[in-house]
Amino acid sequence: MTESGTPASASAPAGTRAHRPRWEIWLSRIAHAVLILAWLAAFTATHIPPDRLPALGISGKVLHLVGYAGLSSLLWIVLIFRGWPLWRRLVLVLATMPIYSALDELTQPLFHRSCDFDDWLIDCLGMLLSVCLLEIAWRLAKKVFRRPGS
Repeated sequence: MTESGTPASASAPAGTRAHRPRWEIWLSRIAHAVLILAWLAAFTATHIPPDRLPALGISGKVLHLVGYAGLSSLLWIVLIFRGWPLWRRLVLVLATMPIYSALDELTQPLFHRSCDFDDWLIDCLGMLLSVCLLEIAWRLAKKVFRRPGS
């Protein structure tokens, strides 16, 4: 991380690779892997026919909220590691997640599940909550962990 709190790669001149601490490289790789695995798991879980789903005892709306908050959070973290500025993170996440959620809902009838507009709204709410909370946490962390003299 640089003194401004952004990953070292974000402050490097275009076309060059900045030296990044080893821990930052590993955390970035882990975040990417977790995002990919979580997205595959979410896609798979939302396309299992209802008669094959285990009873979890949790409301479907809660699962939607938590699931999309989780995916959005992971995507947000990956974009921070990539050094994307706030406006680019917002554009990508606020465009990608609602579109993905809509496609997810629209393809569920192919697997004998229902396409529900309310589920899409809850997915978007989860995305918005996670983006707001993560950005607040990111800004607070940059202030708290600011290096002396910066």
